[in-house]
Amino acid sequence: MARDILITNHGQVLVDTSEGLRAIHVSVLKNEDMLCYDTKGDRLFMRGCPQELYFKDGLAFTCNTSKDSHGLMTETTEGKLRFSRMQTFLSAAPDGRLFLTHLSEAWERFLPVSAAFLDYIRIVLRHGLFSKSLNTFIAPQDITIVNFEIAYGGFTFPMQVNLDIDARNEANLLLSDNLNVESSMHYNPVLYVCAFGDQSSFRLAELSLASFVRHSGIDFDFIIFTDIDAKIENPDLSNLEGKIQIIQKRCLSHLDKLYSRYEVTQWPALQHAQPIIYADIDVICNAPLKNLVNAAFRSDKVSCNIEEVSIEERLPFFISDFLDRDPTINATSVIAVNSGVFACRNAMKIGPAVQAIKKVADNIGKYHPVQSIFSFDQPVFNYCLMKLDMRDDSSIREYICNWPQEDYDAIPRNGLVHFCGWVGEFGGKYMRIERYLEWLESSIFDDNSLA
Repeated sequence: MARDILITNHGQVLVDTSEGLRAIHVSVLKNEDMLCYDTKGDRLFMRGCPQELYFKDGLAFTCNTSKDSHGLMTETTEGKLRFSRMQTFLSAAPDGRLFLTHLSEAWERFLPVSAAFLDYIRIVLRHGLFSKSLNTFIAPQDITIVNFEIAYGGFTFPMQVNLDIDARNEANLLLSDNLNVESSMHYNPVLYVCAFGDQSSFRLAELSLASFVRHSGIDFDFIIFTDIDAKIENPDLSNLEGKIQIIQKRCLSHLDKLYSRYEVTQWPALQHAQPIIYADIDVICNAPLKNLVNAAFRSDKVSCNIEEVSIEERLPFFISDFLDRDPTINATSVIAVNSGVFACRNAMKIGPAVQAIKKVADNIGKYHPVQSIFSFDQPVFNYCLMKLDMRDDSSIREYICNWPQEDYDAIPRNGLVHFCGWVGEFGGKYMRIERYLEWLESSIFDDNSLA
């Protein structure tokens, strides 16, 4: 049953609070229980149960009901709803109060919208969007939601003629009040990691993500895919309410752990993300990532991390034995793609590569031992991107340092540092990475004190 969310003239939705039913702006909405409306059945719902609306001491409340009515008369005008009782109308004030009034104007109108529409609005009000018409990024503070309109860049888009917008789309078409067509892409950066095995891996994942919180300058949502029963302990992450998810994933083998990073298309948590960045848990952020994230957002291919090495002696680490198996590729096309970091605009962009990687991974055990480098994910990742012409080997390359030196001063502060080595084994690196982060914090403090 499709149930819509009710948006007010002020860009608010109706939620349950300790003070009764209130209207709060979509930009500050978290995990509150929202009042929904079943258009076909003319019923209000909250937490999946039919609701009746009543007022007490000037406050609005809802209660579960078995009645066929929510206690109000419903009218539809120009696609918006009006709820009334004995010639008084439900009204939403800018400060969030709900009350009954004899007026019947803009405050007394409610627009039913889908959850997908609301997700889009929440995302662009938090992160912004890229306007194709203007060829520029629109910051969140330059987007307004008022009078049942979305406005930015001199455009005004009536909500009721743009109800099909959806954050699952790479781009959305909007129609302005002047019949102008605008195409925009929402910006919603998500960074995910995979932490499997034991508690030390999870703690290293926390350390890695904390470095992104401190140094990236990006308002990321974070996801940890893990098979470890653990809770967030790092203080930099503990207050990221609504911005960090722990998703349990059962892995049946070592290869399953290695290939889990490519399951981008199957997780609902990544379907609204734009762009998506994957990082091994031994990757540390040491500088702002605005340029890296923007490059991933603009690229039509998979943005790859490239090691600055000669690959002849290490060819199996990057291409396994696919040069012998596939006559359509040659050694000159092979470059040192490191699967510890990669990025894509969204799940759809990497979809064909994900499908190809899964097909190979599901069958590679027939040809190579599980613990062999020929079975590992990195050469399969490289091969599939080559084969499908989906490899972007330049857009994020300059922002990543692989195999950092022991001398911390010699590690460039370009964005990311990948403490490579020990494929799939991360616990032993914790001390080294922790020492580097401590040094990084102290050196930044020293730099600032000299400024």
